[in-house]
Amino acid sequence: MKTTRRTFLVTAAWAPAIMRAAQASAQGGERLVYVGTYTNNNAGSKGIYAFRFNPSTGQATALGVAAETDSPSWLALHPNGRFLYAANELPPPEAGGPDGAITAFSINATSGALTQISRSKTNGRAPAHMLVDRSGKWAIAGNYGDGPGAIGTSIVVFPIGSDGRLPDAPAQLVPHTPRPKKVDPNAAPGAANPPTSHPHCVLMSPDNKFLVVAEKGWDQIVVYTFDAASGMLTPNTPPAVDATKLRAAPRHLAFHPNGKYLYVCYEAGRAVSTFAWDAASGSLTALDTHDTLPPDAPRTGSCGEIEVHPDGKHLYVSNRGHNSLALFAIDQANGTLAPQGHFPAGGTPRNFKIDPTGDWVITEGQNVHKSFVQRIDRASGKLTMTDVTLDAPAPVCIVFV
Repeated sequence: MKTTRRTFLVTAAWAPAIMRAAQASAQGGERLVYVGTYTNNNAGSKGIYAFRFNPSTGQATALGVAAETDSPSWLALHPNGRFLYAANELPPPEAGGPDGAITAFSINATSGALTQISRSKTNGRAPAHMLVDRSGKWAIAGNYGDGPGAIGTSIVVFPIGSDGRLPDAPAQLVPHTPRPKKVDPNAAPGAANPPTSHPHCVLMSPDNKFLVVAEKGWDQIVVYTFDAASGMLTPNTPPAVDATKLRAAPRHLAFHPNGKYLYVCYEAGRAVSTFAWDAASGSLTALDTHDTLPPDAPRTGSCGEIEVHPDGKHLYVSNRGHNSLALFAIDQANGTLAPQGHFPAGGTPRNFKIDPTGDWVITEGQNVHKSFVQRIDRASGKLTMTDVTLDAPAPVCIVFV
């Protein structure tokens, strides 16, 4: 796969669909949706796929391949809506592997076209997550590292130019040194816990003053102070809080819209926790933890994604293996959770996103090569599956524009 700058070409085969979608967008408030995929498999994916989504009807129109790029496993939108950034988790040797990369694109809002404007190595392996800070001046990524979590693990910060481009090298690289895992008292005598590190999610605090990291390898939620003027990260005091379950592997994070609570889903623990967030000090206090699987389900699989509904009344977590979205009601007085049931989601639901209206959720079925649209009942949070799908090979992340 070539890695030089590419210009998105609208093919004759689906140009009419784009024209219809653009016209409908002008009339009905449709939104662009981009789906990132894994390209390092036999699914035949090319990179990032574009769709138009109508929040009035829940219908989606496929626009085709928006950009060919290697394994864009996480997408981040610039606050101005003009630029899209992709964390290239698994680039092939000809694209600079084994180091990961961030590729920047400009967005054609009419056609959905993505034009590559820069590509930068992250100086680490397998960047699995990234964000653009609320000022739009900094892109931050977490290098997940190699399989054992012993090589290439770090947090990197890139300045964003006024033209949306990133420089070749990051402004700061914060190593995440592998650490021994906690000892499991129930493990067999002499069982080894090799040192590991896997920063799996980076999330900016609502006030843009702290960066919160789900450190799957350390079994901690790590906090850095963030200087939006310089882009510099500094370990907070205290620098981290432990997961609420032993070796649970924190995976993804979500703040409540009121900014008072942080929610964490655990990959290995198959659980979700509530933490009270002190916005002044950047400190976290554990409040509760719940299983994300039904009581009678096998304790297998793993959590994939977590999202708080824009209303702040409900929270969802995806269960890979059980292939469901778990629903929780949020106590409006103290932020804690109450299980409300499970809703089927097809084929290894890795990532999902609630649309900006709060009426729909799109869940990606990584192993069935399509994403499913479900309607959200705003009062109860319950989901109803529709017959609408967004078809793209090996989908792993999604973003609304």
